[in-house]
Amino acid sequence: ERIPALVSSGGIERLLLLSLKNWGIEADFLGKSSAPAFHRVRFRLRGSATFGQIERRNLDLQTALGLSMPPMIGIDAVTDSIAVDVPRDDRQFVKLTDLMKLERRPVGSPVCAIAGVDLNGQLRELDLSDPNSCHILVAGTTGSGKTAFLKVLLVSLIGRYSPESVRIIICDPKRVTFPQFKDLPWLYSEIAKDEPIALLFLCALENEMRKRYEQMEAIGCDEFQQLNQQLAQQGKQQLPRIIVVFDEYADFMLDKRTKAKFEAVIKPLAGMARAAGINLILATQRPSADVVTPLIRSNLPCRIALKTATIQDSAIVLGGEDNSAAYLLGKGDLFLQAGGEKQRLQALYFDKSLSEFLGEMPIAPIDSLSLEESKIKPLSPSTLSNTVEV
Repeated sequence: ERIPALVSSGGIERLLLLSLKNWGIEADFLGKSSAPAFHRVRFRLRGSATFGQIERRNLDLQTALGLSMPPMIGIDAVTDSIAVDVPRDDRQFVKLTDLMKLERRPVGSPVCAIAGVDLNGQLRELDLSDPNSCHILVAGTTGSGKTAFLKVLLVSLIGRYSPESVRIIICDPKRVTFPQFKDLPWLYSEIAKDEPIALLFLCALENEMRKRYEQMEAIGCDEFQQLNQQLAQQGKQQLPRIIVVFDEYADFMLDKRTKAKFEAVIKPLAGMARAAGINLILATQRPSADVVTPLIRSNLPCRIALKTATIQDSAIVLGGEDNSAAYLLGKGDLFLQAGGEKQRLQALYFDKSLSEFLGEMPIAPIDSLSLEESKIKPLSPSTLSNTVEV
């Protein structure tokens, strides 16, 4: 599950080190690696030179290297060196189908979603049972690759796990982003396209969360995987992990009358749902404090920052004064921040129809999978309107 080292643009490291030398900064070259979107040049400073001196030369380096935007400069934690990321002239794009193994993972196995490929060509995955990656905030402006990222994440889930293992709720106010997912048996509900329906489903999900907590209390466990293990030992059907995806969360927060209701449901889900096997993925172009409030943001420990429209948006997503997401290259160039670590990845792209992809999996074809076989009836507004209070 890796891609080969990509061809480097010859001489970029020599030009970089020569530029530093012209400014009186001596450095030892340590190596260069090539990601799909950029080259990373690593070096260690000599003498009394400091990282701050390099940072302050950001715009000078842009001119010296003939770049259209400033290079990213940071500390490489692995080699304890300075790393300069220079955009590639021959940018590469990586297909999901080139890296993802065709396999069906057994019911009860950990549920992991693909986030992208790292500098070494390795797939990076998000373990949805991990407290550091259980709930995810995804932010990126137009052209950043946000929607494509979400599609690949969903495809990686349905390509690996059966509807008995994973169920998905999609909230799509654009109405046209996820039509190919419409009739899949992995859906826990119809695709929610407006605020009242999305709110209805979220309220039902909160009820499901509390029901699962009651089951855990009765069995004497405090974690979703333990609950499923107990159910399996008793010969009962295991519960699916439920993943809620908002493609544009901000659109559901525009109406002041429903905003408070949404926040009232999102808060307990963000704070308690992980242990019940429920995950939230909130994606938005506008990660402002009035859209994703500090309280909700604090309960979304994993951040996917694609190219943001402003440095302020970058700081909101990545925290502190980190404005680096504003200087990403777009088209899937992203930062994954989880567990106190930040890593630059390239999102994958999906180049097949969903039915074609699932037909290639080593399982029954998609048209033979049914809701009856998965034994879980999907939510719909008609089945909920008299049972859920909004």
